[in-house]
Amino acid sequence: MRALLAALVLLPCAAQAQQGWQPQPQMMQIPCGPWPQLAMDLKKKYNETIIGSGEINPQTVILVLSSPAGKTFTIVKLMRGGDACIIGDGKELDIGDLPAAGDPT
Repeated sequence: MRALLAALVLLPCAAQAQQGWQPQPQMMQIPCGPWPQLAMDLKKKYNETIIGSGEINPQTVILVLSSPAGKTFTIVKLMRGGDACIIGDGKELDIGDLPAAGDPT
């Protein structure tokens, strides 16, 4: 899951590095704002709370929020200083089981 979350952040960065890259209209409309306000809005509107997180680097953490039973979910990039951006959302989240510690898979 950590690799999936990292890929969601890193793939757009790789596209930006290409010469001639132009942002797509939907990429320019990423909702960003102070994390406390964004968290409150997601809780009120979708009843979502944090179910997972992972550090991308010392300045950036990825948060996964879900409503009960995974009916809706949101992936948020949280930056040092408290700003946050929604980088993805959807319906019917299925996390699966995490591998046991020491499991080579």
